[in-house]
Amino acid sequence: MDWDLWTITLNIARLAAYAGTIMAIGTALFLGLVGAPDDQRGAAIARTGLVAAAAGVLASIVTLPLQAGLLADANWRDTLDYYGVLVQEGAPPSVRLTAAFDGGSLGQVLTAPFGFSASVRVLSLVFLATLFWRPRAAPRNLLVLAACLGSASFVLQGHTTELETSLTIRIALFVHIAGIAFWAGGLTPVLQSLDTPDYDALATMLEQYTALAMILVPILLIAGIAMAVALLDSWDQTLTTDYGRVLLAKTGLVAAMLALGAVNRGLLTPALRGARSTVVPRLRITIMIELGIALLVLGASVILAATQLGDQI
Repeated sequence: MDWDLWTITLNIARLAAYAGTIMAIGTALFLGLVGAPDDQRGAAIARTGLVAAAAGVLASIVTLPLQAGLLADANWRDTLDYYGVLVQEGAPPSVRLTAAFDGGSLGQVLTAPFGFSASVRVLSLVFLATLFWRPRAAPRNLLVLAACLGSASFVLQGHTTELETSLTIRIALFVHIAGIAFWAGGLTPVLQSLDTPDYDALATMLEQYTALAMILVPILLIAGIAMAVALLDSWDQTLTTDYGRVLLAKTGLVAAMLALGAVNRGLLTPALRGARSTVVPRLRITIMIELGIALLVLGASVILAATQLGDQI
């Protein structure tokens, strides 16, 4: 992919869509599988999930005209190539802008895997937003169901859809997305729960959250290895290709998150018993660092998707 202003804007919008969606899914899984330490924190967590879902919807919609403009650029290049005209640069901005607001081009994007995935993602986020609107009345199983629908939207596009082992890889990708969403997306609800005065309730909540997160770690590793084996022709490509190097960087970032999670579970969470409020500031710092690393992981995911963007158009 040529990283010009248009594609950079598209990938920034994609990052915002990913971040909002992952946070909304993680919030739903957290409330559905763990629960808040009290009703006040539960309402605050649901409001954050509502904002994240709205941001994910808006960013996902913005990606559609941007993708239409990118599609027009590819068609423009193909047309000139057909007539023997060699071009070194992308289409003029006017071509992309016209396509971005052209019904035919938008329809072409919406019927492609990219658009179908975005549509499913938007629907799942709207579903989540309705549940977050009235969190006390939202059944936990519906929160988990809506989160799974949002996770499934990510497997409907990308380079994994054209592999011979597509079904297996899609299942692995779904597990990977849902696991990362619960782990990374659940950090914001955890952060919001730290100001509760009941340290025992907070410790119980954190123990449940980290126990589930630690169960997910080997599953995430297996899913990640399965996808890497399917996508890379050889392990040498992890060092010789841009895709492989970004994949290695993403793996390192996930390992850093795992290390911080182990510190929280093994050292800081047990110390909460007995109202040791001095532990809370340290927990807050480690969780904020984890959130920062999680954002970098999402950025790496966007770059990985952009590296193979050709088969998403």
